[in-house]
Amino acid sequence: MAAINRLTIMLIDSNRFFLDGMLVFIRSHYPDVMIKSSGRRVHKIDLLMTGLDRVSVSVARFYTPMLSHNGKVLLMHEADEVNRDAIPESLKPHSLIHMHKRQSLYEFAALIGRLVGAGGQRTVLTIIDKRSVDSSLLSPQEKLLVCQLRHNSSVSHIASEMKLHPKTISSYKRSVMLKLDMPHNLEFYHWLLYS
Repeated sequence: MAAINRLTIMLIDSNRFFLDGMLVFIRSHYPDVMIKSSGRRVHKIDLLMTGLDRVSVSVARFYTPMLSHNGKVLLMHEADEVNRDAIPESLKPHSLIHMHKRQSLYEFAALIGRLVGAGGQRTVLTIIDKRSVDSSLLSPQEKLLVCQLRHNSSVSHIASEMKLHPKTISSYKRSVMLKLDMPHNLEFYHWLLYS
């Protein structure tokens, strides 16, 4: 009996409709797909899929140290030509694959097929999608804070709305970030604004 092939994919893109389509496509091709919101227990990433917008690429650089030995970075973009200077230095040493968002999904399937190799349908895909966080971990005040932050309120405005000190608001925000496994402000605001 052949061993089960395990493959970890991380999705980072500000275009949530595109990512939802990718998830549906992956699920239709592979029966064993696990969606995780946290990369905390993942030791390696085999494919880091990121949009080429400035925020997504900046968030992706936090996860490049987790790429496996043969890990690849898939840069999804909408431009006809990609400016090499737009790619951060931390991504350049890795195997970069460019894919236009209007390319056929079968080309994407072929890429996944090459990563899966001979495992075929005996592959368990773990997809890390930060948008799928479980908000049940948050307290009611933390949920209210997330709602206020989504409406682009300043910390002082939120503090006056919630009748709390601004430092208390900052500690709530830090607590939310830790509970959602988003240690970096940039990663937290990417989730906050694009999920």
